[in-house]
Amino acid sequence: MLETTSEMSNLSQVKAFICAELETTGLAKDVLQQIRMAVEEIFVNISEYGYDISAGPVTISAGTDGESSAVLVKIADSGLPFDPLENKSPDLTVPIAQRRKGGLGIFIVRRVLDEVSYEYKDGQNILTMIKYI
Repeated sequence: MLETTSEMSNLSQVKAFICAELETTGLAKDVLQQIRMAVEEIFVNISEYGYDISAGPVTISAGTDGESSAVLVKIADSGLPFDPLENKSPDLTVPIAQRRKGGLGIFIVRRVLDEVSYEYKDGQNILTMIKYI
């Protein structure tokens, strides 16, 4: 488990943690890259939008579930309650210059992972991401 703060300067620490936790799983490099990219996207969103004024705590856990052959990643923060899964997917048929800002990152996260769920519990946003292996 990694306990850090939502400052962008901690992004390299977050990416290193995910890689270290999952490199022994035997995941294909492209799958590991997808998971790392998803975690990076969520952490950046927490860093930019999660807390009102200053950085706050972020906890990340990652590992495998031997029963279902899945990688599970949980990211929890105590920032403003926000369910990123409530946002509509961007309309990719609209030219880039005419699209509304935001939403593409979580769209990609949902596409590369098998399951993504959100809950707000005990004052924390908890995002659970699963990739079956």
